[in-house]
Amino acid sequence: MNTELLRKVRRHILAKPSRLRMSNWIIDIERIAHDSETQLIASKTKMDGKPAFSFVSIAYNEPAAQLIPSCGTVGCIAGWVCILEGFQAMEKLGSLSIPIKATQLLQISVREADHLFYVTGWPSPFREQYIEGPTKTAKQRAKIVADRIDFFIKTNGTDTQ
Repeated sequence: MNTELLRKVRRHILAKPSRLRMSNWIIDIERIAHDSETQLIASKTKMDGKPAFSFVSIAYNEPAAQLIPSCGTVGCIAGWVCILEGFQAMEKLGSLSIPIKATQLLQISVREADHLFYVTGWPSPFREQYIEGPTKTAKQRAKIVADRIDFFIKTNGTDTQ
């Protein structure tokens, strides 16, 4: 497991919580994201007079609109693995999808990747903290994700203590 890269992603998420969105691999203002069938999943809008992403579908109790950070990019754990390793542009990924490339870069199994990249695959304390309860701030969501990464590293991807 590439723990150095995972810790780098963790530090980035904590330093820039507004750039985290676990329900989307990578959303970039220059290349508004579409899903595999080219369905629009985010569009540009305004929130309090500032540029924002408006998401077509909402998952994990994340907000329907999210301010666009100055860099213009938001992403999840797998997305940030790819971005921080220089694979932000989809053309650089070639035929690989973001989760496949992130799995390779982290040197983890597909099973481990499923348990790290998808909130629904997280151990219940982390999953419940992220999804349930009152609406959370970007900073609160980032802390939960950072704790999830810490636990993944601590258990060497097994999620058992």
